[in-house]
Amino acid sequence: MPDTNLGRRAHPRLRLAIGARLITHHGTYAVRLDNLSVTGAHLSRPNVEDFTGCVLRWLGFEALGEKVWQRGAYCGIRFDQPLPESWIAETRKQVPIIPDGWLLPVPSRVRRL
Repeated sequence: MPDTNLGRRAHPRLRLAIGARLITHHGTYAVRLDNLSVTGAHLSRPNVEDFTGCVLRWLGFEALGEKVWQRGAYCGIRFDQPLPESWIAETRKQVPIIPDGWLLPVPSRVRRL
C-alpha cells in the first residue's frame, strides 16, 4: 500500500507575511515571517549576513533555531524545541489584516481544490 503522506509536512504551516526580528551573531535584522509551524519558519531576509544559529522574535514570542536551507533572500529555520501549539493559535489571533501585495501565492494544486 503506498504512503499517502509522502511529501506532506508533519505539522501544518500558518501563512503569515508579517514583520519579525532575526537575531544572529552578526546582528539583529528586520525580516518577513512568511509562514510558521511548531517546528520551523520560512523567512524573507534581505541584506542579512550568512548565519547558522539564530533567535526569531515575532508578536511577543521568541524561539531559538538554526537555518536549514537558503535560496537567495529566503531561508528556512528549524526551531531547537517545538513551539507550544498555543503560540501558533495566539499568533493566528494576533495577525493583522494582510495587505494583498503581501499575500503569498497559492500553489495551483491548492487553487483547484
